[in-house]
Amino acid sequence: MLTDCLTQFEKQQEECLTITLLANSLWKDRKVLCLYHGYSLVDEKVEYLLNFHRQSVAELTPYKLHNILEIIKDLMCLPELPAVIDIGLLKDSFDESQLINKESLIAKLWSIHLQHTLK
Repeated sequence: MLTDCLTQFEKQQEECLTITLLANSLWKDRKVLCLYHGYSLVDEKVEYLLNFHRQSVAELTPYKLHNILEIIKDLMCLPELPAVIDIGLLKDSFDESQLINKESLIAKLWSIHLQHTLK
């Protein structure tokens, strides 16, 4: 049981590190700021993201590192992006059962961007 917990913790650390690296890359290379419900993912420490994850799990909110990581990976492949992307809002705009593919990601991304731009 302890081994399983340690393995899960190491996996979460790796996911947090990858999220931070990709968010930093988007910022540095493409001037795209990645947020998670208003909190910047750029230059964040792994411990901060893990702590945020633990607090969310305790509150039973749907914060899944794997989903966030997959969305950021998909964003890296898109040719054009808005200057600010709230990945939390983007993730929450999909139903749990809904498949996230390139086309649906682009549609949701720009829909959210336009909603916040027009306010």
